[in-house]
Amino acid sequence: MKKKDKEMNKMIQEYSAAMEQAKLMAFSQVVRRHDDAPLSSLVEFACTVGAGDITVGDLIGMPRTDAAWRRRLALPPTKSATKAIRGAVETRTRNGRHQYRERVFSKMVKDGRWMSSKDIKEMCGGSLDQVRSALSYLISNNRVDVAGVRRSVKYMARSI
Repeated sequence: MKKKDKEMNKMIQEYSAAMEQAKLMAFSQVVRRHDDAPLSSLVEFACTVGAGDITVGDLIGMPRTDAAWRRRLALPPTKSATKAIRGAVETRTRNGRHQYRERVFSKMVKDGRWMSSKDIKEMCGGSLDQVRSALSYLISNNRVDVAGVRRSVKYMARSI
């Protein structure tokens, strides 16, 4: 990469980090002024203005430690993030589960063939339990078809 390109990338990262900080500060101020608003209204407001990735920890000043957030702010990764197991996914939160389900579905649509849960695990990461949980949700919402029984079960995204 040329020196000019590196300098441009650095400026873009700094700008992105500054915009994230400004968004967080503005959102925090609005939330503090409307501290009597119901949580559902605050969540709807956050999604409407594009601040859906702001957490309660952000509002009370706790630092983020996840690697994706640190990359967005151009911060160096933490030790725990560098030791993370390859393929690990976050499914403890509603947002994490939603993102993982969408990743599984989009990769299945892109691949367009019948796949086992192990194939999906290799493509999307996560554990077999996480894959099966995501598939169960997608099946219940009629987004994925199932064929076979027990060890020969295969899954395929439904055509739209």
